[in-house]
Amino acid sequence: MHVAWSTLAIPFRWLWNRIRGRPTVQADRSVAAGRDQTVRGAVVTAEGGAAASEGSAVATSGGVAVTGPGPTIVVQPGATLNYYADGVLQGPQAVRDHFEEGQRLQDAHEHEKAIVEFQAALATADTDSRRGALHLHIGISHYLSGRLVQAEGSYSEALRLFEAAADEQGRAAALGDLGIVYTERGDLDRGDLERAEECHKQALEIDRRIDNPLGQAQDLGNLGNVYAERGDLDRAEEHYKQALEIFRHIDIPLGQANQLGNLGLLAAQRGHTEDARRLLTEALALYERVGAGGENPEKVRAALRRLGEAGGEEKPRRRARKRKE
Repeated sequence: MHVAWSTLAIPFRWLWNRIRGRPTVQADRSVAAGRDQTVRGAVVTAEGGAAASEGSAVATSGGVAVTGPGPTIVVQPGATLNYYADGVLQGPQAVRDHFEEGQRLQDAHEHEKAIVEFQAALATADTDSRRGALHLHIGISHYLSGRLVQAEGSYSEALRLFEAAADEQGRAAALGDLGIVYTERGDLDRGDLERAEECHKQALEIDRRIDNPLGQAQDLGNLGNVYAERGDLDRAEEHYKQALEIFRHIDIPLGQANQLGNLGLLAAQRGHTEDARRLLTEALALYERVGAGGENPEKVRAALRRLGEAGGEEKPRRRARKRKE
């Protein structure tokens, strides 16, 4: 695990941008309840309705637009939009059934059972892109269970399949996930941070080329995490701010919260207590607004509690990462 920083005697971990395979953004009720819709690059759910296919989400003045063949769908706050590297739910029925059950188990933190379902879906998946997307989800369950070696293996296999399918969006997803694993592991002797930086830079190059602003924002935020781990706080701040600007432009509160949280942790790292409180409080308000749970909101709450206990400004400290002997 990569936690190497402390400030005001507070151990901080940088907030990860949501895993590339399944970031979630909140939306409103422009998707009819219970009505399936075919879109590109997303599953759109509004009170029970779902749809999936290939492509990407983009920003509009009215919300998040999911574009592709047929009309553009603009999703406002109320429905939930889940981004996928490929339209798994448009595959064979057996693939869809196992995938949906695996997703349900993954959301319930039953990762061993989720992996069994995703592996069953792989048995009848009909394209390299869909097989790649399933390997991403297997990797997610390994990652969330703390099995970084297995996660790396799953993400690497997903990358191989996406490359075979000439699926650029899938490649960016897999590269981003691999970069997260390398940053989390943070083994200096193995050059993990250099590998992480290269993965996120490649993902960013792809996402810019295919005009995927959501991916660009996540890539920039994850590059910020790499630089924060190195102790290059100025560069980390620059990337978090770039990511925040994009997340604001495409109106994704969860992404905004992650960047504000990381900027708050940077301020605390530098001993700027009041700035840290302001940024972390703003991040927490966004998490609560969209009903986000999990690790990142809890990190922000813990940081705010510890800042409150620490009191005024204090010179920042850093605990150096040790190399293996």
